[in-house]
Amino acid sequence: MISCTKKQKNDLQEGHVHGNVNEIIVNRYKAETKFGEIVKDKIQLHTVSTFNKAGNTEASDNTWYYGSADSAEVHNNKFSFQYDDKGHNNKIIIVNKPTEYTLKKYNGELLVEVDDFESGKLSSKAKYIYDSGNLLSEINRYDANGKFTGKEKFSYANDLVSQLQVYKANGELNFKYGLTYDDNGNTLTEKQISGEYPFSHTFKYSNIDENGNWLKCISYTNGKPETYTERIIKYR
Repeated sequence: MISCTKKQKNDLQEGHVHGNVNEIIVNRYKAETKFGEIVKDKIQLHTVSTFNKAGNTEASDNTWYYGSADSAEVHNNKFSFQYDDKGHNNKIIIVNKPTEYTLKKYNGELLVEVDDFESGKLSSKAKYIYDSGNLLSEINRYDANGKFTGKEKFSYANDLVSQLQVYKANGELNFKYGLTYDDNGNTLTEKQISGEYPFSHTFKYSNIDENGNWLKCISYTNGKPETYTERIIKYR
């Protein structure tokens, strides 16, 4: 979920993760209810992310599983993150697909443009606009030919995104999200409050470690358990 503040933050701070973290391992499963208890079912996602001493991502190894455990279709991407001399992440490379990468441009401390490339060619572009307090207010999106494809607009409460509006290329509102957070900045609810298929996501966190980071999260969609996520956080 997007989280934007007036002060430049590192990746761990943006993710509301505390402490001198070296690595985070995430396993996300489909959730199901057995004997009145929510338990893990089939694995959906496994990620291993490492962080530098500045708290920014160095590498991320992501594996997605589609289908049953015995015959699951598996996709893996390994990402490498590069930084400029000011510590800004200016390039993300898919290591196992080197012609697919992302370039980022900054104006001072603010990210202003993201260019995605496939087969070494520009596939899409996003331009970022900020309000007077340097909070992200709008993202405008374009295809490889420069054609406008849509935009997102952001509203805030306590420097956290409280509402996201997504628009089509013709200016029509596609859908609108409302979000709430706990005292640590973790997402509590995510509701689609307009659009063709409204829904409500709720997140419940537990197994809090000594640094105040959650190690277990169960998400619900319209009140039904949807995913069961576990984190292993390794500190320096």
